[in-house]
Amino acid sequence: MADRKQTNKVSRIVRPNRLSARELAQLSGAKKFLKKDLVIEKAKPALRPGTFRIPPSVSKPAEPELPDAPSTNPFDNLPYPSPGDRIQAEHFKILSQSLDLIQQASLLASAVFGKPFAIVKSVLAAEGYSIASVFSVHGQELVNEQDTSLDDRVVLQVRPVELGEPEVIVVLSEVVEQRRVMPNLIGMTHAGAQNAVRQALGPAASGPPVQTPNLIGQPLSALGK
Repeated sequence: MADRKQTNKVSRIVRPNRLSARELAQLSGAKKFLKKDLVIEKAKPALRPGTFRIPPSVSKPAEPELPDAPSTNPFDNLPYPSPGDRIQAEHFKILSQSLDLIQQASLLASAVFGKPFAIVKSVLAAEGYSIASVFSVHGQELVNEQDTSLDDRVVLQVRPVELGEPEVIVVLSEVVEQRRVMPNLIGMTHAGAQNAVRQALGPAASGPPVQTPNLIGQPLSALGK
């Protein structure tokens, strides 16, 4: 009897078609996990000695698409017909060309808004525009065209000097905050307050104090003197 039980146990191990449903489910699950592990190992191969991963490249800011610089100025040929003159088709063409230049000036300003000046000036030159002057918001002017100190500034506005001409004016942002804010002087001594005001306002706080006349006991007519 013991030999028969041992024979049945061996046959169940050797002949998988006689496995129970639970054992078959466990065997099937083990195959799935094994297959999944093999796929993961294949998808993430180990690096060979002496190799390294190349970091993703940083894309440069895209160059704006600008309208072509005007080659002729239709505003110089605007018609001024007298009362009773016949309107010609050429008159409507000149008017349409003039309105198109106004639209192109608006498209030019919106295309370069917020772009770095280094990119904008190269694109303007490539499209046939010429920069007449460059100013920052607080009045800093770019005198030398080869100066690159303002290349990191952001372009706020580009407008033509004259509609129909390729010369343009460029307005740039400021690189640092230029506003002067009065510091909090509560709890400071007089000397400490003076130093804080000088540091915050700069040369504007170093002038001589304003002399106020003594008006005690004076009539109102003396206030205007």
